[in-house]
Amino acid sequence: MINRVLIAKKQCEPFKLLTEEELVLINNNRHIAKFKAGEIIFKQGSPTSHIVSFSDGLAKIYLETDYNKDVIITLVEPTSLIGGPGIYLDGRHIYSLSALKDSTVCFIDVNVFKEIFRANSDFAEQIIRDISLKDVRLMQKLVNLSVKQSHGRIADILLYLSNNIFKTDKFDILLSRQEIADFTGMSKEGAIRILKEFQSEKIIKCNAQNITIIDKKKLIEINQIG
Repeated sequence: MINRVLIAKKQCEPFKLLTEEELVLINNNRHIAKFKAGEIIFKQGSPTSHIVSFSDGLAKIYLETDYNKDVIITLVEPTSLIGGPGIYLDGRHIYSLSALKDSTVCFIDVNVFKEIFRANSDFAEQIIRDISLKDVRLMQKLVNLSVKQSHGRIADILLYLSNNIFKTDKFDILLSRQEIADFTGMSKEGAIRILKEFQSEKIIKCNAQNITIIDKKKLIEINQIG
């Protein structure tokens, strides 16, 4: 029998709504893979043959554009479930997923996932809720990129990393300066310049290994002003 407590701890929230039979079905149609930092988990344009259940680590979802520039959409933490609209459209991933640090993911056969989605309404409703929350966050990000100046964008990403991802005011630098720029819709040079300004103004402390937010109140103010 599948250990439901183990599943609840290691897997995404919707899995708690599965029956024992559905858990067994998923367990028989999945495989686990480990990725080192920098490795691509799946590639934009590749077939959506599996749903990804993100078990451990940290990754980025990004779009590869025709302008030789990536656009980071969001970061992925454990216990996220990643599929994408391509599952029900053209059967291909519309974005890429890449590990920012050593990560473990579980690949679940997409046809098995669809079967359970159709049969278990509570599970389906939770998945739709999660997708809706992601859409709200994406819309907020689009608003931030549209209305905020460069300083507000950098403040926003630093607060996002501090509050949502690492949950501490001192965190390792897993995003390169280029990735910070890709996340904020800025040039690499512009992102570096503002980070240096924040450091000189003693808002943050930054070195090769980590970033420490020193004056969070000021950073929040910059974020709000935009």
